[in-house]
Amino acid sequence: MVRGRHAAAAAGFFLGFLVCGAVGAAEIRVEGTCTLIDAILAANADAVSGDCPAGSGADRIVLTSVVQLDSVYEDLDNGPNGLPRILSEVVLDGRNNVIFRAPGADPFRFFEVGPSGILTLDNVILFGGYGDRDGGAVYNDEGFVHLKNSTLWFNEASGEGGAVYNDGSLAAEDSSLLDNTSRFGDGGAVYNTFGSTVSMLRTTLEGNEAQIAGGAMLNESHGTVALSKCTVEGNEAISGGGIANWGNLTVVSSLFSDNEAQSGGGGGLKVYNGFGTEAYIVDSTFSGNKAHSGGAIFSGDSLTVELSTFSGNEADGPLPPIYAGIDADPFSEAWVESTIMANSIGGDHCSELFIDDGLNNFGCHGDEVTGLDATLKDNGGPTETHALYNASNAIDAAGACDIPADQRGIPREGDCDSGAFEYGECVDFVLRDEQVTTHRPLSICEYFWLGPGLNVWGPSGHLRATVGKKIIIRNGFSVRQDGQLTITIDPDLLPP
Repeated sequence: MVRGRHAAAAAGFFLGFLVCGAVGAAEIRVEGTCTLIDAILAANADAVSGDCPAGSGADRIVLTSVVQLDSVYEDLDNGPNGLPRILSEVVLDGRNNVIFRAPGADPFRFFEVGPSGILTLDNVILFGGYGDRDGGAVYNDEGFVHLKNSTLWFNEASGEGGAVYNDGSLAAEDSSLLDNTSRFGDGGAVYNTFGSTVSMLRTTLEGNEAQIAGGAMLNESHGTVALSKCTVEGNEAISGGGIANWGNLTVVSSLFSDNEAQSGGGGGLKVYNGFGTEAYIVDSTFSGNKAHSGGAIFSGDSLTVELSTFSGNEADGPLPPIYAGIDADPFSEAWVESTIMANSIGGDHCSELFIDDGLNNFGCHGDEVTGLDATLKDNGGPTETHALYNASNAIDAAGACDIPADQRGIPREGDCDSGAFEYGECVDFVLRDEQVTTHRPLSICEYFWLGPGLNVWGPSGHLRATVGKKIIIRNGFSVRQDGQLTITIDPDLLPP
């Protein structure tokens, strides 16, 4: 039976932590001669600043256009900022506008949040910040930062935290941290300090890079990080290509793909030893990650993996033994249960010596899995998965479990399937009233209906579907300007 010992606690943590502050009592619009700098000063002091009206308690600042910052506003103990320090409760309603550092400007980050500060970035894009110390876009100095539908893109820090240095509480939902860099330190996107907390929901960390450890994030000892329905993809560091964890980490219904540790262990995740750390992973997928050993995960402390899928991970170390899935050292307490490991490249699935046999596994302490789709794709839900076909030996293999749903959110009922994907009955898949302009792969187990209002546009639009039985095309569907439609019939997708 799958224990799911952290699942309920993790769910409560997400629900409790992602609560925003009160909606702003005063609205300050950045327009005309009311600048963003004056708007923040007015919110902090509850007084008129420049041509901006006075704030009042919790304030909402509304951007009406793009904001270019040309110079340092203030240089404090933590380094230069382009905007005043946040000292009160502020919601910055960006309306999808960009705040960016002018080309050629001196180095500065955008925001610093003080101990009394609560900053919500709602539909804001922060681009091109440069922290000459820590925090390329945001430095959280014991305050609270909430990212909501926001993007932190192409920011850089000389030290830790290419996008965010978090010495407080950081929450993110429906947001993206893309192409950020820690030039000489750790945490390409986020650096989470001793005792600090990070919670992310439906958030993407992609293309970030750290010089040392944690391509997307480094979590220090006694720090707490929780990810739910997140994607950690294409990040890179010497060690811990995706995340380097020295603290407590919970990962639920998330994807780690194509991350790389250049010369250390843990392409997707590294759990460091000797710090009393604990990492818990459930209903998640590790695909295409790469490292010398521990292509997906290297564990040096407490690690629990349940109902997860590992496929196509790679180990390229010069000396055997090397492990493409999970590697663990003698100091670790690693437990793997009801998990699939398949299609490993360059090494064995997992270390045989230091990983406890949690039963119901495939590939690691178990038979090789059959009927697993080796292609990572959109099978529904917020993150991509490897699907099971109807003949898979992983179906119902986990027995009774108390994890209510798979990675996609599909209910697990009766005997659970091993891995992150729960095979279910086929339902008709209808696609209509959409514009396909990029490559979109789909896997549909029985009937695929192409309905009116669906257009595939070239030159980049490519709708590629693998269908178990039949495709049905209705009037009003079109492929235009060299778009592509590819349909493959695969009876293995059909239910038994």
